[in-house]
Amino acid sequence: MIKFSGLKSLTLLLVTVLTCCNLILNSSLIWCEDSKDLSIIDKIDSLQKQLSLNPQQVDIRLELAQIYLNIENYRAGSIEYQHIIKTESVSPHNLKTLIQAYYGLGLSYAGLEKYDDAIAAYQKALQYDPDYAHIHAAIGAALSQLHRYNEALKAYKTASDILPEDAMILHQIGNIYGKLGNTSIALKYHEKAVSYLPTFAEAYYQLGLLYAQDNRYNESINAYERAYLEDPELIQSLYNLSQVHLRNGNRDAAREKMRLFQERKAIIEPLNRLRGAFQRTNSLVEKAKIQANIARYYLNANDYQQAVLEYEKSIGYDSKVVEAYNGIGIAYTMLNRFAEAIQSQQKALSINPEFANAHASLGLTYLMQQKHEMALTHYRQAISLSVKNPEKRNLPVETESYKKIGLIQMSRQSYSDAISAFQASLAINPNDAELYHNIGISYANEEKYSDALLSLNKAVEIGKRNQDLDASDTNSMKFQNTLLPETYFMIGELNEMLNDITKAKSAYLNAGSAKSYNALAQLTTHTAEKYKQKNQRNIELQKAISYANTAIALDSSIASYYNTHAIISYKIGDWDTAEESIRKALKIEPENPIYQEGLKQILKR
Repeated sequence: MIKFSGLKSLTLLLVTVLTCCNLILNSSLIWCEDSKDLSIIDKIDSLQKQLSLNPQQVDIRLELAQIYLNIENYRAGSIEYQHIIKTESVSPHNLKTLIQAYYGLGLSYAGLEKYDDAIAAYQKALQYDPDYAHIHAAIGAALSQLHRYNEALKAYKTASDILPEDAMILHQIGNIYGKLGNTSIALKYHEKAVSYLPTFAEAYYQLGLLYAQDNRYNESINAYERAYLEDPELIQSLYNLSQVHLRNGNRDAAREKMRLFQERKAIIEPLNRLRGAFQRTNSLVEKAKIQANIARYYLNANDYQQAVLEYEKSIGYDSKVVEAYNGIGIAYTMLNRFAEAIQSQQKALSINPEFANAHASLGLTYLMQQKHEMALTHYRQAISLSVKNPEKRNLPVETESYKKIGLIQMSRQSYSDAISAFQASLAINPNDAELYHNIGISYANEEKYSDALLSLNKAVEIGKRNQDLDASDTNSMKFQNTLLPETYFMIGELNEMLNDITKAKSAYLNAGSAKSYNALAQLTTHTAEKYKQKNQRNIELQKAISYANTAIALDSSIASYYNTHAIISYKIGDWDTAEESIRKALKIEPENPIYQEGLKQILKR
């Protein structure tokens, strides 16, 4: 998006540069409807090749300039627009081309913060089409940046006279009235804006500010809530919500919004710092690097479509940024667009054949397609390239590649090879609890139960320690939430197999999952049968029924849990409950012969 120094609100304009294309000066995405599914990088490459063969193709140059605006390479865009203006003569035949070129040049200058030059270019475009509303609005935006608010208001109102229902323009008029101190009129324009565009986050945000100034707290709260709903990156809405709730006497709500603000701020602030650094630098190479880091933020947030767009912007500044091609490949892999993913990684390797990350990413692409041999080849190549240069070893790539090799070997039931791969990964990162977990599974499948228990207990030990050291660590959270219960469950199963009932029960309790409580209920039932005294046996069976109830409470969709409950109820002599439970099991699995036979036995009581 185009950002102007000292501005909290971003300029939002709906404009048209090419006949077939709508430009939204918002997130700086200039979407061309007939080419939105094509790669920006491929498009730039194709257009440049066409121009090298015939530099006089104005429509091709216009399209290239538009793409440069899209990726915020304003300098390159301005060069292309200037070239068109210099080579095109004024005639009725090419007026549309000149309007597009001057308008695009103005947008490029605005992106470079050359606002006077931008205004001059816009005015030149208006000489050929005085009724082009969005060019008047663009003049208003540039004048606003120069703090010439009365002139900006005049330009925006001219635009609004031509397009009276344009929400973006109405919003900007509201902003200008706000700067001029006329808040009541500003409020009306922002309200008009959201009436025409109900998803307009920035307009709701301004309404929140204005309502709060007028002590209309409930309306302010609603406006801020809507602003954040429409744009979760607009976290200032949360801070302001906290303040309004406080002024409205709701301290609990104020604390909750402030907590959420701090939480979201920790996530969004690094992105905002990157955007700030991007705006400050004039180096195209630096812009490319920063843009790649912005893209990685979206990649890590699982916003893969946006990540692709941001990475393509990076490549638009510097076509040799291998990390950008790698990131695009990963995003396409996660979108199951495997052919495009492979193409992107191959492009990265054509630039740098020693780029281990590209091979590791290709490994993931093939792994997700169940093409295990190809995946193994690329993971091994990634490791080889990393080890090849001791001074620049990519240890994260090595550890992840070894881990994926291990998982592939596990899926092939090649447990010895899996253990070797996991241990190689552990040699680099000895604090990865998941690796010990996987080694434990592999040993268990080889029936090496003592070795399996050692590894699984080590996984628990490291997982807990990592959680204590950094509770916000993603890998630590994944282990705690997903793998730790499964690890405890496996420890319980192995100890039960080895007849260490006390350790088995302890592990099942620590697992805390539905299936662990079901296993605990079954184990307790078995141990109850060993008691000769009926009183003691019944005490154990009551414990067992309690565990079975917990399993069902945690997950009521599993038929076998009801079957366990029915068996224990039958042993206790609670026939009605036993029948009720087995019927619930049959409702989930009506064709299960074991449950059908169980019902017959219960009914014979």
